[in-house]
Amino acid sequence: MYDGGPRLEVTVGHSGADFTGADHLALQGAVDYVAKMGGGVVRILPGIYEMGNSLFIREKVDIVGSGDDTILRKCRSARTRLALDIDWYSNRVSVKDPSIFSVGGGLLLRGRSPHFDRQQFVKRTVIAIQGSDVYINEEPRENFWLETKPEACTLFPVITGNYVNEVTIEGLCIDGNRAENENLDGNYGGCIFIQDCNHITVRDVTCRDYDGDGVSWQVCHDVTIEDCRSLNNAGLGLHPGSGSQRPIIRNNHIVGASQGLFFCWGVKYGIAEGNVIEDCGKYGISIGHHDTDNLIRNNVIRRSHEVGIYFREHPAPTRDPHRNVFEGNLIVDSGRAAKGDAVAIDMNGTAEDVILRRNQVVDTRRKAKDRRRIGLRIGERVKRLCVEGMTYRGMEQEVVDLRK
Repeated sequence: MYDGGPRLEVTVGHSGADFTGADHLALQGAVDYVAKMGGGVVRILPGIYEMGNSLFIREKVDIVGSGDDTILRKCRSARTRLALDIDWYSNRVSVKDPSIFSVGGGLLLRGRSPHFDRQQFVKRTVIAIQGSDVYINEEPRENFWLETKPEACTLFPVITGNYVNEVTIEGLCIDGNRAENENLDGNYGGCIFIQDCNHITVRDVTCRDYDGDGVSWQVCHDVTIEDCRSLNNAGLGLHPGSGSQRPIIRNNHIVGASQGLFFCWGVKYGIAEGNVIEDCGKYGISIGHHDTDNLIRNNVIRRSHEVGIYFREHPAPTRDPHRNVFEGNLIVDSGRAAKGDAVAIDMNGTAEDVILRRNQVVDTRRKAKDRRRIGLRIGERVKRLCVEGMTYRGMEQEVVDLRK
């Protein structure tokens, strides 16, 4: 946060605050006001705030809550089919059931492209409703035609940032209301989703029960996530996304994600340290496509259902995760639910110049008759791997080296 002297600060609360309210409208009003004044702090007082749309962060506006007593809770999601085609330049969405939307609320358009074999997702805000026509704040810039059966939904991240710099988000609890929401892919959503942003800090924030990722950031540089909790989110716990440079991911607790810490495409020069990652449905840490030159140290990874640390494989060797350092990590009881071998560190593909130093691999479970517990499995095309000071306990086979 800014520490150069006094700044404008406003409060938001259910009562007795500068901005009074208990929903996204009150929060957004405060953030937009402070942004117009050149930046400052929006302090959110204790209470539950019902989020019918994202809270959109603004340049140089810090958002500070009162810890887990400040709860931003996503509304129940609903969906309806489109009644008419939408062309890319139109700001009118004709739907079968407009009653699920509200002015100022979030609207997601989704469906297969009528031109390409891919799914499309467009997030917008409702600015007016007239009959079955819902007007949105910006053109979709994609065609949604009826033959592909597109839908309009009330799905969105709880906090969103686009092309915003120098923001701290601190001391909040974000409740994704997973029981009443459909999934939104982590490339488009999460409890917190930011894209094309720089110098963002998320500190002491709980992201829980979202049907998607906990925190996802795409093409964002110098993002710091520290002392946060990502709890029982359906997607990825923390998702440093494509092209993100120099992320710092420190002292977080991730529980119950599909994958705990997922390095997406081209994540470079990052540090992930002191994190505790537990009970992930697939992998504790996953690293792959063009993810290079990262330092991953002193993390604890427990009870990953498939693999503790997983190196993804790509057809072209130049796309694999090179020059990453894994140091001082503790990997416990990997392969809890997987069939076949239970592997703690699984190196697929052609990773080059990776360093594995002083990691501890432990298995505390009873031996199984039909499977091996393997500490480290090295793929046949891995090159110039440096392994130093590794310790293994409870393994049937400490190292399986498939290199010829």
